[in-house]
Amino acid sequence: ERTIDRTGQALILPEIEVNTFWSTVKESAGRVIELYHDHGTMEQFHSELKTDMGIEKFPSGKYGVNQILLLMGMCAYNTLRYIGQGMVEEKEALPIRQKEGTVRKRLMHVIRYIIQMAGKLVRHGGKVVFKIYDNNEWLPVFRILHARFQEL
Repeated sequence: ERTIDRTGQALILPEIEVNTFWSTVKESAGRVIELYHDHGTMEQFHSELKTDMGIEKFPSGKYGVNQILLLMGMCAYNTLRYIGQGMVEEKEALPIRQKEGTVRKRLMHVIRYIIQMAGKLVRHGGKVVFKIYDNNEWLPVFRILHARFQEL
């Protein structure tokens, strides 16, 4: 209810604004409003799937092929999200400072800093070893995440 307009003029009759939501969700009104406010976060996840992973258009006209590609993309997406959450939890090891309250890393950052980390395979003494430059600023985070994956 407004009794004064935006220019400061007092109104003779108050203006009443009502927001209505129609939903088939079996939740309380407060919970539905809370879910609605979180839809922006879901839009960000959807955008990351499309742009950061390059899944804007499906290559096939066959539904079954596209379904398989989407399932593969989903597995890759969830793996990258898991890695990103691990990065956020390791605040002390991160070479760049993140804003207070950061709860996730965008997929493009996970891909750029962890997945595309430069290294080489070396064969020596009958073993194959993956070598990463010791002064790589993301190496401590990589090692922590690698240890975490080995525990799974």
